[in-house]
Amino acid sequence: MKWTMNDIEGYQKSRLYIDTALLPVTKIDVRQDMTNQVYLTERLLEIVYKLEKQLAGRILVLPLFTTYGEEIIRKKMVDDVVKELSSTFSYVVVVSAFDIEEREFEGASGAFLTPLPQDESELYHLLIQLWQKS
Repeated sequence: MKWTMNDIEGYQKSRLYIDTALLPVTKIDVRQDMTNQVYLTERLLEIVYKLEKQLAGRILVLPLFTTYGEEIIRKKMVDDVVKELSSTFSYVVVVSAFDIEEREFEGASGAFLTPLPQDESELYHLLIQLWQKS
């Protein structure tokens, strides 16, 4: 979703059927070479937007969430957003360009973080597995 008026209107019409929020997450660290950060973020968005086309009407892709600072600060930022989203969506999937280990979120059933997949089909299968567990 590009967060245009048309996209939001489409979401509002379909909101009863959309039970999954997909949150792409990246980080900024200006102390390091930003070339790799930009590359991974572009790749992340490419994968997420391709998946959104395949699963339109079931998922809502949120705008890119950008974190900064030390690992513990970045983790808390994401945890807070996931907690908030979990009150609205049955499933919250965080796709990170930088975290390397999959993890679940305490107090948010149906929410998990996954590292950047190779392509959208890998993420598609993760979502299908998540939905089939319920």
